[in-house]
Amino acid sequence: IHDINRLAPGVQINFAGCCTQPAVRGVTTLTTGVGFENNVAIYVDGFYVPDNLSINGDLADLAGIEILKGPQGTLWGRNATGGAILMNTRRPSDVLTGKLEAGYARYDEISVSGYVSGPLSDGIRASLSGYNRTSDGYYKQYDGAGNVVGNAAPIRQRTVRAKVEVDLGENTRATIGGNYALASDPRGVIFTVTDHASPLLPVPPARADQPRTASGTILSVQRVKMKEGTLKLEHDAGFGNITSYTGYA
Repeated sequence: IHDINRLAPGVQINFAGCCTQPAVRGVTTLTTGVGFENNVAIYVDGFYVPDNLSINGDLADLAGIEILKGPQGTLWGRNATGGAILMNTRRPSDVLTGKLEAGYARYDEISVSGYVSGPLSDGIRASLSGYNRTSDGYYKQYDGAGNVVGNAAPIRQRTVRAKVEVDLGENTRATIGGNYALASDPRGVIFTVTDHASPLLPVPPARADQPRTASGTILSVQRVKMKEGTLKLEHDAGFGNITSYTGYA
């Protein structure tokens, strides 16, 4: 999602530590963090994503992205003050298909993503996608003597998405989905005192006084888990399509 601003004019995808903060035509929010929702609504396969952490994981079976600029109160009303970002994944396919990607980057970042899709029987198709990312992060943890003892903000991201598509008739189709996401990213809750420190605090090197270092007495934690079940019903009525969305997260 952080690559969208490279493609769409008037759209900027910021992030405060771990939290995604989109802006469309300059409309955004000043508050971000666990429990806060953006003023630009994000939907995946037609279902609203309220949190700004679990959306950070890549969608291995991404099919396309639509960006609706300006207030979208008619169809996408909730928190769509600045606009809406609609992300759609691939439908389960009639033939067996799949993809696998892996990557390695600095700070020992390892990422793996992939999906597989195909028919289960006549009129029933299924797909399964997953994404996993681990990184040591770029913050080092200091102990009371000023020694590096580990990583202060390791990153963990996991996403699993499953869909089953069933033909209920010639013009009616049902899609049942189950989604799981884990986002553990404490970068946004690390506050290192470097200037104007209280004299009651220990002096360096016991206190982290260098960029990208932390010296908390306990590790910072910011973790979000999301579990979601969805049901999408589509019917071709001739004059148009009638679609029903039911979801619980």
